[in-house]
Amino acid sequence: GGATTDVFSHINGHLQRTVSANLGMSYSALNVLKERGIDELMEKLPSNYDENLVRNYIGNKTLYPTLNPQSKAERRIEHAIAKSAISLAFIQHQNMHYNRTKLGYLDSKKKDNRDKYEEKFQYVADEEKHYFYPSDIELIIGAGGVFAHAENKEQCLDILISGFQPLGISELAIDKHFITPHLGALTQTDPDLAHEVLTKDCIETLAIYVRPIFPMRKPRPVLQVEYDSNRQIIMGNTITRLNAKEGTSYKIIAQKRCRIDGARTEAEFITDLPVIIDTRYDLIKHSPDLDSLFTHYQSEGDEQLFRNASRPKEDDYQYIVELPYEGEIMKSHGESVEPSEIVAVNHYAPPRLFVVNTLTKNIKIPPHVIEQSLTVQSGDEVDFDEILREPLPDYEYRMPHYSPVRGRVEFVDNRTGLVVLSEIQQYSRKPVRINLAERLGVKGRQAARYLKKEVGDFVYEGDLLAAKLSGGNPLFVKTPTTGKIINMEYRTGIVTVHYEPNPFNYFANVKGKVLSIEDEKAIQIGYQATRLDACIGWGRASFGNLFYLEDRDFPAIPEESIVVLGFIPNLKDLKHLSKHSKGIICSSIMQKDAVEYLSMEQGVINTGNEENITPLILLQGFGDLPADEQHLNFLRESSNKLCMIDPHTRIRAGVVRANINVIT
Repeated sequence: GGATTDVFSHINGHLQRTVSANLGMSYSALNVLKERGIDELMEKLPSNYDENLVRNYIGNKTLYPTLNPQSKAERRIEHAIAKSAISLAFIQHQNMHYNRTKLGYLDSKKKDNRDKYEEKFQYVADEEKHYFYPSDIELIIGAGGVFAHAENKEQCLDILISGFQPLGISELAIDKHFITPHLGALTQTDPDLAHEVLTKDCIETLAIYVRPIFPMRKPRPVLQVEYDSNRQIIMGNTITRLNAKEGTSYKIIAQKRCRIDGARTEAEFITDLPVIIDTRYDLIKHSPDLDSLFTHYQSEGDEQLFRNASRPKEDDYQYIVELPYEGEIMKSHGESVEPSEIVAVNHYAPPRLFVVNTLTKNIKIPPHVIEQSLTVQSGDEVDFDEILREPLPDYEYRMPHYSPVRGRVEFVDNRTGLVVLSEIQQYSRKPVRINLAERLGVKGRQAARYLKKEVGDFVYEGDLLAAKLSGGNPLFVKTPTTGKIINMEYRTGIVTVHYEPNPFNYFANVKGKVLSIEDEKAIQIGYQATRLDACIGWGRASFGNLFYLEDRDFPAIPEESIVVLGFIPNLKDLKHLSKHSKGIICSSIMQKDAVEYLSMEQGVINTGNEENITPLILLQGFGDLPADEQHLNFLRESSNKLCMIDPHTRIRAGVVRANINVIT
């Protein structure tokens, strides 16, 4: 699919399913690139393909998920993505549902003399009774747009072979119209009709695929194939296609030290389908031999035209500042704001979350007993060492369970005794002095030897600060506040802890009026602007006056400017401009340059929170995509006007695009 790859397996009567999120052909194409890596994707393509071509197409397919490939190169790239997504999803499916083990020598003798190099898959549940081997799989069906829209059957076969890498003898098939997702609903009302549609109009078997198990060293005879009075020896590191004839009878005999699958050295079958015998050493890399055999990429076609068709629109808009966690809203309803004004603040770092398991022993306790023992419920506030669970002496819990933090109870599971707490951040902003010598009953100069922290350490309220275990009863000193240890007076034994706030400020970014507020959480500002939707952006929202640059002859850029480029910048340009502006707007860049600019592969598109970069907005996408003249004219005519850019982009259900707002 476009966003996910689903794998269903029905083996030995067991139905299993996995949904591999973010492995897909459009919305998730960039994430497939991130997960597999550009090197492996390039290996699936002809050697003359350029990395920039591949990266730019994958990036643009993610930004324009509804467009289909047009040229031969684009189809090859899409199919490389499909092979990688299937391979990754199949591995995840195996890891989720099965335990894999290598078959030992004794096992191979006990299990019908199977090949000892073939892996054995055991079901995670009830694994002693149920197991299988990859070469036991008899049928593989590919479904989805990539199969339904393929130009020919050979392209589908190529994807299935590379993606699944079957072993033994398998039928390869496709859902030719991509209607299997609908048959589940139809089965509920008319199961007979659903079965008829499945068998007659949906599943199309493409070929019999034979992948033997054999030593992959120097080429040697692997199989002998007998059919229609013919006898053919199949050598190693080759791929052979025997074209279909109605009712052809095949006999396959494995040669020395080879097997047809994990258990057999001979096999016979009758089929009307083509038979593909594959003894290539590497099924992942692009194979010129397979290209010659299938000739499946013939039509050239024009390259896909990726264009952002949005137009500037003047209207009333809302800008919402949502705090990631509770903070302070600095403005009131109806108040006018300027772009540079602070409208919200997070005074502290994100609060810590504590998942407290109050029942750590593997002892079965009735749920009603657990519920009665818990002393808190959602919404309560608790202090350090406040009891969360009373003792349960009948179940080996002789001591109560105490809270590890001063916090708010977010969730309580009365069946398991699990309590989730979020830290209450009421930190003292004044230095706090702790007299360790007095608390430990020692002389000032002796106190330092019992210290468990060092000057410069950051400590949280309740952390162990010092411990004295000798001389009778052990003594412990916990930190009474949160902050950094800024001083240790060795003469007096006094430690000073001070929390130095480093607030994160949120600016209005627009000129407007506060429409609504949600205490400690969000503020909504109304403003008037002419907005242009872009394709994608990175970085946090910013504001400044637009400054248009026609070419690379960079003049002095005014302070507080958002630069608009009339040319396609390279990485060097981006790095230079990022030091002299509050934001960059351009038509397109190379996807590889975006990776360097962000210092990461993008993966899933959900941007707008990138730290420590100058905001960057692309109007068209990746590659050498020329600017839309209407876009450039609008931005050129808006030079020196106040502008707010919001780079936040989400390519998923509920698409959100970056936008440029010229304030009116």
